[in-house]
Amino acid sequence: MCFSSNSSYSRNSGYLKQTHGFYGMPLSEKRLHEYRNPDNDPRGPWESKPWKAGTGQSGTRYRIVSPTGKIFDEEWLGSEQTYKQLLAQGIIYFPKGGDGLPRKKYYLSERQTEGQPAHNFWVHKEYGSNQEASSELENLFGEANVYSNPKPSRLITAISKMTTSKSNAMLDFFAGSGTTGHAVINLNREDGGRRKFILVEMANYFDTVLLPRIQKVMYAPDWKHGRPKRLPTKEEVERTPRLVKVLCLKGYEDALHNLTTEETLKREEPRATAHKERLGPDAYRVCYLVRLPLEASASMLNLSALEHPFDYTIEILTEDGPRVETVDLIETFNFLYGLHVERLETWVNEGDKRTYRVVKGRNRDGKRVLVLWRGIEGLEPVVERAFLEAKLKTEGPFDEMLINGDTATPGFRSLDGLFKRLLEEDER
Repeated sequence: MCFSSNSSYSRNSGYLKQTHGFYGMPLSEKRLHEYRNPDNDPRGPWESKPWKAGTGQSGTRYRIVSPTGKIFDEEWLGSEQTYKQLLAQGIIYFPKGGDGLPRKKYYLSERQTEGQPAHNFWVHKEYGSNQEASSELENLFGEANVYSNPKPSRLITAISKMTTSKSNAMLDFFAGSGTTGHAVINLNREDGGRRKFILVEMANYFDTVLLPRIQKVMYAPDWKHGRPKRLPTKEEVERTPRLVKVLCLKGYEDALHNLTTEETLKREEPRATAHKERLGPDAYRVCYLVRLPLEASASMLNLSALEHPFDYTIEILTEDGPRVETVDLIETFNFLYGLHVERLETWVNEGDKRTYRVVKGRNRDGKRVLVLWRGIEGLEPVVERAFLEAKLKTEGPFDEMLINGDTATPGFRSLDGLFKRLLEEDER
């Protein structure tokens, strides 16, 4: 892998640094010794680079007189006004006792803050290799070749240091074996950062390699032959994420368009057969079999089933017959409503041992929203009201409070009709 530090491209000057942040690599011991202070500059040690424009560089032509009276008529990197300002500040240096071409000073204090540009070549000794990455996975899983050509976590850690602050998020659209997540966890443990990572992967090794890898790295920092080599220190535990959210996207819009009922299944059979003949015996169109009243099927939501929101299922029709899958109604509602989730909690009403799934967040207008989900079977409105009113005294206030089904608790409104409407709008 090769990166060039000689050129950078952005839509406007300073864009990369100001809006996305770009943090240089820490200076090596060799580079540190290159900074000196022969003229006792109060700003501290410095190095210098030519002020004269080099070959292929455009500049501004004007005359410069050295301290010894020597005249240089060249093209320079900055304007004459900029040069005079730098000269007055003591940032322009004339070598050879004042007889040489002017050079601009660059101070160690600035470099230590900003870091140095990345090396053109990412050498194995400093940033790891594919062999090291394979060994890293082998130690995690206790077997070889669980993933082809992984990247070393040391490499991604170095890139993370350059491109993120301690509170940024790393997004990897092609997550592969999960090296980015591994690197971010390690880096947070190292410097106390609160970086987050978002990994996107569609291949089967998401379940077989990526997810188990993140679980293992969260549990312990060092592994050998599939077993933890050591457990994390107390400080490392504090710097390790407690929760990683896994989202499985299944082409929701396609699913809506492929809904069918038993009544239409027979009518669909000729089209499915023609589709299979055209694309081959292994091809088929996915259909979702719903057994709902006609008026409910148009909304793609069985409102009566919301009495048991944690067990909501839908049948997916495949060539091998129907298969039942659970639907995460809470996550679906959050997405359709545009809710920015800030906190997920579980409340238990000791009065009737009922469990409430609690979502706290903000809607698109920035208003605080509380959404409650619970099973309704055997619900006693008086018991629930006493429990929820007591909770709201310490949890509130909220601009909007929603709950599945009905409730006698003042301030709440049922989300059922809203959920149905949102699904209809999403289909259109």
